[in-house]
Amino acid sequence: MDPAYVYFEIGKTTLDKKQMQQLDFLAKNLIAPANQDTKVLITVMGSADGNTGSMKRNQYLSEARAKYIFDILTTQYGISPERLTMKTEVIKKASTPELSRAVIFTF
Repeated sequence: MDPAYVYFEIGKTTLDKKQMQQLDFLAKNLIAPANQDTKVLITVMGSADGNTGSMKRNQYLSEARAKYIFDILTTQYGISPERLTMKTEVIKKASTPELSRAVIFTF
């Protein structure tokens, strides 16, 4: 299965309305079904742009973004925390700028 994404505005740790709708779609149609398959682990990868701001600030953004999504998935969508792996990264050179401020889901 290909990765799925939700994107954050620069410097933000919460999603805008459009991206919340995207997360809702992903949670209901990809993540929840994957949660039911005991062979599938779900990775929530928070990222930040390493080309702007300090390393400390970018690490904070990537961690806060991943935790924000992790919390939404477990509390609002009932995804088992044991099924989720939370990781973070600061991206120096993303193939597209949006990927450097995203949470990426892999299955």
